[in-house]
Amino acid sequence: MKKITFKTSQIISSMIAGTLSMLGFSSCDNAECMYGTPTGHYEIKGTVTEESGQPVEGAKVIMRHIGRNHVFTAYGDTVITDSKGDYMLKTGGWPDNNIRLVCKPEDNALEADSINMTVSFKDSNGPWNEGTARETVDFRLKFKK
Repeated sequence: MKKITFKTSQIISSMIAGTLSMLGFSSCDNAECMYGTPTGHYEIKGTVTEESGQPVEGAKVIMRHIGRNHVFTAYGDTVITDSKGDYMLKTGGWPDNNIRLVCKPEDNALEADSINMTVSFKDSNGPWNEGTARETVDFRLKFKK
C-alpha cells in the first residue's frame, strides 16, 4: 500500500484557490480583468528638453495615480525618452482623474520635475470614468545649481 503525502503549502494553496474561485475572483496582471471594474486608458505623450532646448535622452517619465490619502504607481506606467527626448506612455487600469507625472533625468546635472494634473476621459458615458484620456505634457528640465 502506497503512502500518500501532502505538503501543508499545497493544501493551503488549494483551499485559497477554491475560495477565490467561489467568490468570483481570478488571478490577473491588472485591474482590467476584474468583473465589473471600470477601466480607463491613458495615452500621454510629450518631449523632455533641458533649459537650452536640447532633447534629454534616457529620462524616466512615470505616471502615478493620486488617491485620496495616498499616491500609488500602476502597472506599466514608466517610459524612457528616446534620442529626440520624446516619450509615449500608454497604460490602462482604474480610471483616476487625478494623476502625477514625474520626470527623472538620467543625467545627475539636471533636476527632476513633476506635474499634478486632472485628465478627462473621452468616450465616457455614465457615472464612471471610462474610455481614453489623451494628454500632451512637455518637460523643460533645469540644471542643478
